[in-house]
Amino acid sequence: NLQTINLSPNLKKIGDYAFQGQTKLESFDLPSSVEELGAYAFANSFFLKTFNIPSDTKLHIIGERCFAKSKYDSFTFPNTITSLGIYAFEDSAIKEFIFNEGFNLTEFSEGCFSGITGVKKFVLPESIEVISPYLFQGSKITHFSLNENHKITSIPNNAFEKCSTLYYFGIYDESKDSIKKSNAEYIIPEQITYIGDFAFSE
Repeated sequence: NLQTINLSPNLKKIGDYAFQGQTKLESFDLPSSVEELGAYAFANSFFLKTFNIPSDTKLHIIGERCFAKSKYDSFTFPNTITSLGIYAFEDSAIKEFIFNEGFNLTEFSEGCFSGITGVKKFVLPESIEVISPYLFQGSKITHFSLNENHKITSIPNNAFEKCSTLYYFGIYDESKDSIKKSNAEYIIPEQITYIGDFAFSE
């Protein structure tokens, strides 16, 4: 199995399943020229700890389940992203998702963070206008917070289904960081007018 890899600086696309299951690939430096990552491109690469995306990246498409079951220390979403495939980070153990100033994606894909186990506290970026179905289904997040200026008006079907460790849902409030199961608190903002089937079902 691969341990290191050097890619052409002119590479435009990494195709479906390209590095799926590379259990000894430890670090990956994405060329800035890459515009698209295919479905399952890095899924099940269990020992890949760092996935480096350069600041001048042209990446705008991440395919279906591209990073499923990944275990990076962190993943920084580039501001160039315009499309996320369904279940892009399904069952991943990534410890931190980073969104920089200027991030402007308006919707995460269906099931994008379904089953994630690494991230515990998630603050929805202000640019996101819609919560997708199954977004965090079965995940281990403990806190889900909305920005004060959020645009969310509905919580769709199965969005937080089987999230047994979700102890806080509401507008971001640092004082809520210590909330545990014994004093769980869901504060639905007044802008939200619809909660779908099985949205918070356990």
